[in-house]
Amino acid sequence: MAARIAAAHAPPTVTRAKTDPVRVLLIATRFELPYRVLRCAQAGGAEVFVLGTPAAAPLRFSRHCKQFIPSAHLIRGESDALLAAEINGVAHELLVEMIIPGDDIAMRTLLASGNFLAFPSFPHPTLPNFDILNNKWTFAALCSELSLPHPSTRLLTDRSLLAQEVQACSPEHALIAKPLNLNGGQGIVVFDGKDTSERLQNISYRPILLQNFIHGRDICATVYARAGHVQTFIGYLIDRKTFIAFHDARIYADVQRLVKHLELDGVYNFDIRVRPDGSLYYLECNPRFFHKMDLSMVAGVNFVALGLHNSHAHPTVMESPIFVRLPLAILRCAPWDLTKRDLKMGAYFMSDPLPYLIEKMRLHLLATGTSSLRCYRPA
Repeated sequence: MAARIAAAHAPPTVTRAKTDPVRVLLIATRFELPYRVLRCAQAGGAEVFVLGTPAAAPLRFSRHCKQFIPSAHLIRGESDALLAAEINGVAHELLVEMIIPGDDIAMRTLLASGNFLAFPSFPHPTLPNFDILNNKWTFAALCSELSLPHPSTRLLTDRSLLAQEVQACSPEHALIAKPLNLNGGQGIVVFDGKDTSERLQNISYRPILLQNFIHGRDICATVYARAGHVQTFIGYLIDRKTFIAFHDARIYADVQRLVKHLELDGVYNFDIRVRPDGSLYYLECNPRFFHKMDLSMVAGVNFVALGLHNSHAHPTVMESPIFVRLPLAILRCAPWDLTKRDLKMGAYFMSDPLPYLIEKMRLHLLATGTSSLRCYRPA
């Protein structure tokens, strides 16, 4: 069956000049992250068509979206032959050369439906490896296996057990509860002895991942890997509305070990906590594109472009550090202090203002009836 579906819409032979843009079909189940993928793909030399759910419909307002096609099927992260047939049909009609998953649900859908797809996809992990990395509990087990530093972690079946665990919490000995595979901070609750009953009510998921809260600073690291080797690496943090990109040999070595162990392909983003004494703790991995990828592009690394051109370049080490001010920081900055990257950042937003306003005013959430669980952070 898979062979028949794929053969029905085999990729057309496309003759184009080297300067012609690559045609890609972006699969999207929401707005914010796929929008960043869209912008990076377009900046990397692609014409971007979008096949998406109603939650992704605001992507149509981007001037960089060639066409938005509403999907006739649910995109749920599972194998779906009918959805794959729709993807093949749209890709064939539009002369698409590559399919790109815009978010985690789209990614898992493409992985699970891979046998039905007739078109090449952006470099990606295998389905088993995606499920290991995308789940905070199995990622914790992988860190233990590889001797990567990770907070003490346990898995609770329900909120009643959580209530027993957090009764003795204090600001110095806090615990943090997380869902296994939500993203963007959804559902994260820190228990530090304050408003415990109220915060327990915010836990609407199960099972519940419970970790020792690591006091310190958040940083991230992102890699593009091929055949188990890191080709491009960037560490970054946000400080005072400024994106700071850097290289860190210690994190690079740790992540390279993980990438080699799983023989990974594609883009991977790691959330890391750094104590005041400099010790590192790996919190989670996003085996997909990430929300700060547009900032990374302005800083000099376009992770979508790397996969678009099937890059097998030698490992890239970013000069360190690189500073890119966000819009609020740009507005507060004296004109004579602006850098070329600040101007590039401003131009990035000004060139496509409607999606920026939609996101900042959260209109995309109102349109779909979507809400985000609030996070409780320690004071």
